[in-house]
Amino acid sequence: MKKTYIIITVLLVILIGVVYLSMFGIQTVSTDKQTYSAGEEIRIHWSDFSLAWYTCSTPRIHIFRQEAGEWKIIQHNLDGFGGVCINGKVGGGGMLCDVVSLYPLPLLNSESWDFSWNSKIYERNGSVNSCFNPATNKTINATIPNYELKNAPAGTYKVKFGNAEKIIEITS
Repeated sequence: MKKTYIIITVLLVILIGVVYLSMFGIQTVSTDKQTYSAGEEIRIHWSDFSLAWYTCSTPRIHIFRQEAGEWKIIQHNLDGFGGVCINGKVGGGGMLCDVVSLYPLPLLNSESWDFSWNSKIYERNGSVNSCFNPATNKTINATIPNYELKNAPAGTYKVKFGNAEKIIEITS
């Protein structure tokens, strides 16, 4: 009877571990220092240990700025579907990110990388009716969201990767 309890306990711990790694994983994020000057490169180190399903929910680095006591996500990297106009040129684009049908079972994922952020952000600057596409060397005549690349303003920022986060300061 005691062996049965041990086996059930071990199986339950394994099941909880698999469910946790599938849903949350274990992520870490760190930076090389706490305070940066405007325009300075910020080196972000992240790691992930999880069961990856290869969907859009895969953890990514997100950067938030504290504004009026709330965290507002900033677009430091424009990606996704469609295109946007960045400083007069078409940017963005992307690929399909949900390929779960190709991987019906999760794979063990253990990654660790460095990411450099030049402390610049894409700030929304209305819309434009035309934008140059350097890939085709033509002007697109359509209403497109317009972004401008600027130095991140001084303030408190949060770098987040999955469940892990790090608070940093950017000074002017």
